[in-house]
Amino acid sequence: MGSSQSTTVAPVQGVDKEVIKKAMRDVFETFNSCSGGLSQTDLFKKIMTTKQEDFIAFDQYRLGEVFTDREKCFPELKGSYSNTFLFRDSQTGVVHIPLRSSEKFTSMTPLGFPGRDLPQEWGLNVSHFMTVKHMDFQGEDSGAWMFNAMLPTTNEEIKEFEEKVKFAEEVVASLKANSPIKECGAKVLEVAARLGIGEDTPIRDYMAKAIAGLPLEVKTGRPGFTLPDAEGNDISSDVDAVKSMIYEVFNDSNTFLLNAIQPTSKNSQVVSHLHTMLVRSLTDSLKEGYFDARTVIEVRNELFEERRPLRHPVFEDDEEGLTRQSTVTASRQ
Repeated sequence: MGSSQSTTVAPVQGVDKEVIKKAMRDVFETFNSCSGGLSQTDLFKKIMTTKQEDFIAFDQYRLGEVFTDREKCFPELKGSYSNTFLFRDSQTGVVHIPLRSSEKFTSMTPLGFPGRDLPQEWGLNVSHFMTVKHMDFQGEDSGAWMFNAMLPTTNEEIKEFEEKVKFAEEVVASLKANSPIKECGAKVLEVAARLGIGEDTPIRDYMAKAIAGLPLEVKTGRPGFTLPDAEGNDISSDVDAVKSMIYEVFNDSNTFLLNAIQPTSKNSQVVSHLHTMLVRSLTDSLKEGYFDARTVIEVRNELFEERRPLRHPVFEDDEEGLTRQSTVTASRQ
């Protein structure tokens, strides 16, 4: 089960922190204007819906000024798909290929075209998974909710995002170690039971059967499901081919970890989610379309400090000497 193999994957090099900082700085004020000063959590809980309908609030709150690629991030319902699709799935419990779950998060192989932005010749598409929060967003104890970690965040929001990043890293470690699925959470065991798979099954074997066992209506609907090999052939229905690919990819020591968010200019979904994948290098396309999550956290904290008010004490004379009377607030520039 690969117990002698390292479960740690080094992060990919070449992240351009200044590009990320500029993009985040530019979108900060835009979001604050659209939200009317509300935090991400407050606006999210105010306008998001699990109903399968047009997301009218997207235009009412001018979120198209934040999520700027309307062709990808559209609020109009097309079939069952729109820019709230991922959020609705996370809330209704519909997860077809979960890889790990906790009380708060679920990591899953995405529908559609996993690894779409990876060079085909790498053959690493199957390594791509997404992580989302699945708690009831209207629950009193559901905590922070975000549209995207690029946007202004409260301390609670960025702390939860850090938890999500760590959770995704644990999924990679599990796949590298080929852990038994009994260690992978309730959502995985639920799918395994449907497929007739025991809880001691290695996660890679389970993953292959979950992919190949996708219902036909899921594979052929929108967004559908396609898993290409290095030659571009769709192998998603061939359990042996999928299993062989999974083992090859997660045994490969010549890969690096990209754990990232998509910038709001590239995003198709309006709920915060992570993209995690193994890569050979950080290509120009990946650099443009994915922002390293830990760098986003670092930049957020720097921008927070830039905007934190400076409090200067003002002193006035009295008979007993200098006495602090008031505080003048100035912004950091």
